[in-house]
Amino acid sequence: MVAILGVICLGLIFTQGLDHLSYDLPFAFRGGIHTDEALIIYMDDESRQILKQPVDGPWDRAKHTELLTNLLSLGAKAVVFDVLFDEPWTNKTVDANFADAIKAHHGHVVLGERLQHTGGNGKPDVLKLDQPVEPLKSAGAWGVANFYKDTDGTVRKHYYDPAYTSLAWQTAKAAGVEIRGKEEEQRWLNYYGPKKTIPSLEYYQVLQSAASFSGKIADKVVFVGNVGILKYRGSEQSDEIRTPYTRWTGESSPGVDVQATAFLNLARGDWLERLPLPVELGLIVGPALALGFLLPSFRPGMAFAVGAGAALMATVAGLILALQFHEWFCWAVIPGIEVPAALVWFSMGVLNQRAAERQIIRFSEDESEEVPADGPPRIPEHEMLRPFAEGSYGQVWLARSSTFGSYRAVKVVSRSTFQDDGPFEREFRGIQLFEPISRTHDGFVDILQVGRREKAGYFYYIMELADDLDAGEVINPNQYVPRTLGNDLKKRGRIPCRQSVQIGLLLAGALSHLHRSGLIHRDIKPSNIIFVKGVPKFADIGLVTAAVDASSYVGTEGFLPPEGPGTPQADIYSLGKVLYEIAMGRDRLCFPELPTTFAEDPEREHLQSLNAIIIKACREVPTRRYATAEKMQSELKRLANRFKSAKSGE
Repeated sequence: MVAILGVICLGLIFTQGLDHLSYDLPFAFRGGIHTDEALIIYMDDESRQILKQPVDGPWDRAKHTELLTNLLSLGAKAVVFDVLFDEPWTNKTVDANFADAIKAHHGHVVLGERLQHTGGNGKPDVLKLDQPVEPLKSAGAWGVANFYKDTDGTVRKHYYDPAYTSLAWQTAKAAGVEIRGKEEEQRWLNYYGPKKTIPSLEYYQVLQSAASFSGKIADKVVFVGNVGILKYRGSEQSDEIRTPYTRWTGESSPGVDVQATAFLNLARGDWLERLPLPVELGLIVGPALALGFLLPSFRPGMAFAVGAGAALMATVAGLILALQFHEWFCWAVIPGIEVPAALVWFSMGVLNQRAAERQIIRFSEDESEEVPADGPPRIPEHEMLRPFAEGSYGQVWLARSSTFGSYRAVKVVSRSTFQDDGPFEREFRGIQLFEPISRTHDGFVDILQVGRREKAGYFYYIMELADDLDAGEVINPNQYVPRTLGNDLKKRGRIPCRQSVQIGLLLAGALSHLHRSGLIHRDIKPSNIIFVKGVPKFADIGLVTAAVDASSYVGTEGFLPPEGPGTPQADIYSLGKVLYEIAMGRDRLCFPELPTTFAEDPEREHLQSLNAIIIKACREVPTRRYATAEKMQSELKRLANRFKSAKSGE
């Protein structure tokens, strides 16, 4: 889908901006390139004033004769007038003298001519060629000085008309340049820099002191043309041209600069070429297909990082191709259209998947429906594989989604576990409250779906599955053992201080978020903290409930405070005991004893600071503990920063 969109965009008008950007952007990263094959003589305003030439009319043609004589006498290889001589001079002798000067160096002087379209407003379109007048036309060569202008007014392509020779091509022939390829081949201008990058002189300088510039003029192809916008009778074309640099500098270039650039491209053989259409299509379709296959295999954060990387790679490749190899294509479609479209498509897929999984389902069972007395519970769109844990008031099953094929944890809470309906309904209300909150913090296990089967007498909730203790994210249903903090302790023993602080920091943040939402956990302990993709999360959230609804006495000995569960301070106490077990490697019933190896521990200083946080969290009197989990989180963050400072100072 994304690949098709990328290909379609190549031909759409509204995406021409991306085509233009693909061509323009490389020039922004390149400085001016020195050229010594050409020289420009500017008919600028200073020369006009010094030589007393008119503002709105053609310059004295006798001055052009003098200029041409000076240039050729100083060894100019060829002289090109990007000036339109389409009307006779008032004094015929002036035109005759100018023609004689051109004939004297036959083949080395090129004059400009222009194609003009007339008509419009209901009148037929007529193509008119404005040529040099006689005797100038017969005296030398001439070429069409027109430009191709894109929809944004920028000139990017070499001009070609099958019926006429362009000024740049005619100039190359006059200078004896051997050009690779034929004139009709498509070429793109390779600009050497912004306005006035090509070596230049002012018109009056060559007339008044030509000899002093002989080194600049000798063996050069000299272009003569206007600077600024000069309109006069017989020539209504603006002589200021937009180039790729105009996008970045805001300045247009004189038309004579563009003509000289086109000639230099031919003389140096360094014009730009657009890649053949099949190759360009391959380069457009390839990344789109790759994104389509790769993105669904990543988590959202990584998918967006991959998309950003693809956009950056396409940009860098486009720049290198143009600057080093003089080839270009519409690479901006990749970061401008394909990558955003792929990420939007990916996001829609993720949102649709989550919307499908996170809906709360309540069955309206038919009274005649037969409820099996044994066997696994029936969960819609899931294959129940096997139970792997007993949680508070229920059993936790390993299940496989029949829609997506992914593995999930399903907790089933039965009415038969409770003496009456009150606690059962309270637990269901708790999970309903926690379901939307579960996805708002990385420290909570995601609740993907909640459902209830009235006749069967249970409710259930589907969660993301913990990593495997040994295989991580690779799940083998027959050998699966969840990675919990409790199992980590059994397998690895005491957890290093730095890692313990990071675990505590994330869990304290999650607990703070839970409390601000008006909920409490009631049974925080290592076996109720799982790892999903390596991130520790609060699980067994069946005991999570509203603070005002926490009347039942639940929890685990040693993690329960003296006053019992049901308050934010009780959760803080339990989290402190968790940190005690993982950081000190001691059973919570041994609190506040320190490890026997404490004095020799290389992390002793930091471990002592962490122990101070644990001691405060586990005070017997609730008012002497941290007032909020957020305050405990702040203390842990300060300690984590000390670890960073110590590492940077090593």
